[in-house]
Amino acid sequence: MLRRSALALLSAAVVSTVLAPLPAAAADPGRDIGLQGFRDIVVDDTHGRVFISQGTDTIVVTDLDGVPADVVTGLPAASGMVLTDDDTTLYVAAAGADAVGVVDTATLAVETIHTGADTCPRDLALTAGMVWFTQGCGRTEGIGALDPSDASVHPALSTISSARWASMVIDSSPGRPDELFAATDAGLYSFTAEGGEVPSLTPRLERPGRHPVDFTISPDGSRLVSTAGSTSREALALSTEDFSPVDTYLLAPDAQVYAVTYRDDGMLAVGGDGYTRPDVLVFETGSTTPMRRYDLGDEPSVASRGSTFGDKRLYLVAFELGNLFLTVIEPRLEPALEVRSGGRTFGYGERAMVSVTLEGGDTNRAVEVFAHRKGEKKVLIARGDVPAGGALVTPFEVTRPTWFSATYAGDDTFDPAEDETKTVEVKADLRTKMIRPRGTAGRYHLYRVGQRAALQAKLLPKGFPDRCVTLRLQYFARGRWGYDAKTSCLTPDRRARVRGYLIGSRQLAGMPLRMRAEFRGDKVHTKTITSWSYLKFKR
Repeated sequence: MLRRSALALLSAAVVSTVLAPLPAAAADPGRDIGLQGFRDIVVDDTHGRVFISQGTDTIVVTDLDGVPADVVTGLPAASGMVLTDDDTTLYVAAAGADAVGVVDTATLAVETIHTGADTCPRDLALTAGMVWFTQGCGRTEGIGALDPSDASVHPALSTISSARWASMVIDSSPGRPDELFAATDAGLYSFTAEGGEVPSLTPRLERPGRHPVDFTISPDGSRLVSTAGSTSREALALSTEDFSPVDTYLLAPDAQVYAVTYRDDGMLAVGGDGYTRPDVLVFETGSTTPMRRYDLGDEPSVASRGSTFGDKRLYLVAFELGNLFLTVIEPRLEPALEVRSGGRTFGYGERAMVSVTLEGGDTNRAVEVFAHRKGEKKVLIARGDVPAGGALVTPFEVTRPTWFSATYAGDDTFDPAEDETKTVEVKADLRTKMIRPRGTAGRYHLYRVGQRAALQAKLLPKGFPDRCVTLRLQYFARGRWGYDAKTSCLTPDRRARVRGYLIGSRQLAGMPLRMRAEFRGDKVHTKTITSWSYLKFKR
């Protein structure tokens, strides 16, 4: 009886209309620069050029961003290349002409020095004041020398037999002066090199084993890193003192390692074909734990010997389905940038305390913080340095669903970074008050029996004509609150108000009652429920 009368009286609420609101390292697979093939890549930072030989008579020249800028022609079957320490001269092995090309890196003018019939030079290295070249058009290969001071040629200073045709590659390091390293399908070799009028190569070390596709010497000369690890998935580091193994660099469990290269500061890059990613790992000096991993995509792979460093950047020649691409990466440490909103749900007009933390950033710790309110353009809400060990905190008043983002531009040591929050939900601005009570006793609003008790709810912001508000009533009996009664969903009036009335019958006298307003939520504002308003009827 009591519940029926309360429900009936509350459902007879008098209302009108209205409502309204308020307010995450993939590398680019590369650039197609028209390569017809690939043999070697060299970077000349002084003149801002990258040279790529193709095994044809044309060397592609790009700028340091990898944009084609010029070509060098006239060197048939151009293959291995080496740049002098002062970046003034590029030497090119031109197997098709039995010659070594001499390219002026300032003008790109070309001269050739013939190395003798059937020498077929394919790879080059500089040490002991000489340009050393591999020679041999068949399976018996040798190493010859070219004296750049007088263009004299000294062929066949060393001979190595191999099972594969023209497989020898050679290299040197300023950290091991007067030493030349070579690799064939039969193994690795070290020679003591002597220049001058009568150059010579004296065997120093030999390590039999499977053919390394590529190898590189550390700048300090202490390590030789080869693609010929115990499996094709790893690169192997050897001591240059005795060729004993010192470290391994695993690319990926199902990878093929095709390219290794050192930067002048000792940074190492290992590249290949990472079927399940990554394709390239970069290691800081002396570390076997990658500082960065790069994925070129599902299909691209780093080409054999297809990597080299400039002063800072890593240049990769990658192939995909028969096509070749040039990728330029500037390896830097990955910072840890995190932005937090301080909560998942906020009251209408409440301040979200947006905080940004940054692990990393040596010379630059500046970030920009943005708010993205649903249906509106993003807004810059903060710009500043993140304190080391602390956070940059910005308050932002939320009035509709909003997510926050932060961007970091990076510096010489750390990469740029971005982060974003999930969208925070915002409640509507729903508020209530009891109308014309006779007084109060504690938390209870007091009305006389026979008087009409009214709860008024106001729903803001305006501008949402399809919104409505439900008013709910409960009374306290048998030791608990319950026995709910509620109105239909009521449309606010022009002043965004709804009212619910309850007539105080004699049965209700002295009984604790409470009322509240409920908004079920929509696409802009989430479900909102007010706190209870308590009342009693007195005789």
